[in-house]
Amino acid sequence: MDNFNDSTPAVWDPATGRIYTFLGRDGRSFWGGETLEELRALGHVSEQAYTLPTIEALELQERSDRQRYCAGPQRISQERYEELLNCLPPERWTRGVGYGSFRLSERLTGAIATFCVRIGDSFYSLNEHEDTSHAELFEACMAFDAPIESAAAIARRCGIG
Repeated sequence: MDNFNDSTPAVWDPATGRIYTFLGRDGRSFWGGETLEELRALGHVSEQAYTLPTIEALELQERSDRQRYCAGPQRISQERYEELLNCLPPERWTRGVGYGSFRLSERLTGAIATFCVRIGDSFYSLNEHEDTSHAELFEACMAFDAPIESAAAIARRCGIG
Protein backbone atom coordinates (compact mmCIF):
# COMPACT_ATOMS: atom_id res chain seq x y z
CA MET A 1 0.00 0.00 0.00
CA ASP A 2 1.21 3.51 -0.80
CA ASN A 3 1.96 5.99 1.95
CA PHE A 4 -1.13 8.01 2.72
CA ASN A 5 -0.68 11.78 3.04
CA ASP A 6 -2.33 15.13 2.28
CA SER A 7 -1.53 14.86 -1.43
CA THR A 8 -2.86 11.30 -1.85
CA PRO A 9 -5.54 11.41 -4.59
CA ALA A 10 -9.06 11.27 -3.16
CA VAL A 11 -12.16 10.45 -5.20
CA TRP A 12 -14.57 13.30 -4.51
CA ASP A 13 -18.19 12.91 -5.57
CA PRO A 14 -19.99 16.28 -5.74
CA ALA A 15 -23.33 14.47 -6.13
CA THR A 16 -23.05 13.14 -2.57
CA GLY A 17 -20.68 15.72 -1.09
CA ARG A 18 -18.46 12.89 0.14
CA ILE A 19 -15.02 11.43 -0.35
CA TYR A 20 -15.64 7.95 -1.72
CA THR A 21 -12.13 6.46 -1.58
CA PHE A 22 -8.43 7.17 -2.03
CA LEU A 23 -6.20 6.10 -4.93
CA GLY A 24 -2.69 4.70 -4.89
CA ARG A 25 0.11 5.63 -7.29
CA ASP A 26 -1.29 3.04 -9.68
CA GLY A 27 -4.60 4.96 -9.89
CA ARG A 28 -6.51 2.19 -8.09
CA SER A 29 -8.59 2.41 -4.94
CA PHE A 30 -6.74 1.44 -1.76
CA TRP A 31 -9.64 -0.81 -0.72
CA GLY A 32 -11.30 -2.33 -3.76
CA GLY A 33 -8.63 -1.86 -6.39
CA GLU A 34 -10.93 -0.06 -8.87
CA THR A 35 -9.96 2.90 -11.02
CA LEU A 36 -12.10 6.03 -11.08
CA GLU A 37 -13.58 4.92 -14.41
CA GLU A 38 -14.48 1.51 -12.93
CA LEU A 39 -16.06 3.15 -9.88
CA ARG A 40 -18.23 5.22 -12.23
CA ALA A 41 -19.14 2.16 -14.36
CA LEU A 42 -20.10 0.19 -11.23
CA GLY A 43 -22.32 3.06 -10.09
CA HIS A 44 -20.34 3.60 -6.88
CA VAL A 45 -19.78 7.25 -7.75
CA SER A 46 -21.53 9.67 -10.09
CA GLU A 47 -20.24 10.68 -13.51
CA GLN A 48 -19.23 14.02 -11.94
CA ALA A 49 -16.78 12.36 -9.49
CA TYR A 50 -13.16 13.42 -9.87
CA THR A 51 -9.83 13.17 -8.06
CA LEU A 52 -8.01 15.83 -6.11
CA PRO A 53 -5.49 15.89 -3.24
CA THR A 54 -6.88 14.56 0.04
CA ILE A 55 -6.34 17.88 1.86
CA GLU A 56 -8.55 19.67 -0.70
CA ALA A 57 -11.17 16.91 -0.61
CA LEU A 58 -11.33 17.12 3.19
CA GLU A 59 -11.96 20.87 2.95
CA LEU A 60 -14.77 20.27 0.44
CA GLN A 61 -16.26 17.57 2.64
CA GLU A 62 -16.22 19.82 5.72
CA ARG A 63 -17.96 22.57 3.72
CA SER A 64 -20.51 20.04 2.48
CA ASP A 65 -21.06 18.75 6.04
CA ARG A 66 -21.65 22.29 7.31
CA GLN A 67 -24.27 22.89 4.62
CA ARG A 68 -25.89 19.53 5.31
CA TYR A 69 -25.93 19.50 9.12
CA CYS A 70 -25.48 23.05 10.48
CA ALA A 71 -28.93 24.59 10.15
CA GLY A 72 -28.83 26.73 13.29
CA PRO A 73 -30.41 26.27 16.70
CA GLN A 74 -33.64 24.50 17.40
CA ARG A 75 -35.58 24.60 20.63
CA ILE A 76 -35.64 21.42 22.68
CA SER A 77 -37.32 20.50 25.95
CA GLN A 78 -35.55 20.56 29.30
CA GLU A 79 -36.01 16.78 29.40
CA ARG A 80 -34.21 16.37 26.06
CA TYR A 81 -31.41 18.68 27.22
CA GLU A 82 -30.93 16.61 30.37
CA GLU A 83 -31.12 13.35 28.41
CA LEU A 84 -28.32 14.53 26.10
CA LEU A 85 -26.32 15.82 29.06
CA ASN A 86 -26.51 12.47 30.84
CA CYS A 87 -26.23 9.95 27.96
CA LEU A 88 -22.43 10.30 27.52
CA PRO A 89 -19.90 12.40 29.43
CA PRO A 90 -20.31 15.96 28.11
CA GLU A 91 -17.36 17.81 26.62
CA ARG A 92 -16.59 21.50 27.16
CA TRP A 93 -19.38 21.80 29.71
CA THR A 94 -19.70 25.47 30.60
CA ARG A 95 -22.26 26.53 33.17
CA GLY A 96 -23.23 29.38 35.42
CA VAL A 97 -26.30 30.94 36.95
CA GLY A 98 -28.96 30.94 34.23
CA TYR A 99 -26.87 29.55 31.37
CA GLY A 100 -24.88 26.57 30.20
CA SER A 101 -23.62 24.72 27.15
CA PHE A 102 -21.93 21.45 26.36
CA ARG A 103 -20.80 19.41 23.40
CA LEU A 104 -21.82 15.80 22.90
CA SER A 105 -18.72 13.62 22.95
CA GLU A 106 -19.72 11.75 19.78
CA ARG A 107 -19.29 13.70 16.54
CA LEU A 108 -22.12 13.84 14.06
CA THR A 109 -19.59 13.59 11.23
CA GLY A 110 -15.98 14.68 10.81
CA ALA A 111 -15.56 17.87 12.83
CA ILE A 112 -19.30 18.58 13.20
CA ALA A 113 -20.62 18.10 16.71
CA THR A 114 -23.96 18.55 18.44
CA PHE A 115 -24.09 21.20 21.15
CA CYS A 116 -26.79 21.91 23.72
CA VAL A 117 -27.34 25.35 25.21
CA ARG A 118 -29.43 26.57 28.14
CA ILE A 119 -30.29 30.24 28.51
CA GLY A 120 -32.64 30.81 31.43
CA ASP A 121 -35.63 28.51 30.89
CA SER A 122 -34.91 28.01 27.18
CA PHE A 123 -33.06 24.97 25.84
CA TYR A 124 -31.51 24.54 22.40
CA SER A 125 -29.66 22.02 20.28
CA LEU A 126 -27.46 22.89 17.31
CA ASN A 127 -24.83 21.26 15.12
CA GLU A 128 -21.66 23.26 14.60
CA HIS A 129 -17.93 22.86 14.09
CA GLU A 130 -16.43 21.17 17.14
CA ASP A 131 -14.36 24.29 17.98
CA THR A 132 -17.35 26.66 18.20
CA SER A 133 -17.07 28.73 21.39
CA HIS A 134 -19.69 29.04 24.11
CA ALA A 135 -20.08 32.73 23.22
CA GLU A 136 -20.80 31.88 19.56
CA LEU A 137 -23.35 29.22 20.59
CA PHE A 138 -25.01 31.62 23.03
CA GLU A 139 -25.17 34.35 20.38
CA ALA A 140 -26.71 31.99 17.79
CA CYS A 141 -29.41 30.87 20.25
CA MET A 142 -30.21 34.41 21.37
CA ALA A 143 -30.46 35.53 17.74
CA PHE A 144 -32.78 32.59 17.03
CA ASP A 145 -35.29 33.87 19.61
CA ALA A 146 -34.86 37.59 19.01
CA PRO A 147 -33.85 38.26 15.39
CA ILE A 148 -34.53 41.99 15.63
CA GLU A 149 -32.38 42.79 18.69
CA SER A 150 -28.73 41.74 18.36
CA ALA A 151 -27.60 38.80 20.42
CA ALA A 152 -24.74 40.87 21.84
CA ALA A 153 -27.19 43.56 23.00
CA ILE A 154 -29.40 40.95 24.66
CA ALA A 155 -26.39 39.41 26.39
CA ARG A 156 -25.29 42.81 27.74
CA ARG A 157 -28.83 43.61 28.88
CA CYS A 158 -29.04 40.28 30.71
CA GLY A 159 -25.59 40.73 32.25
CA ILE A 160 -24.38 37.43 30.79
CA GLY A 161 -22.06 38.53 27.96
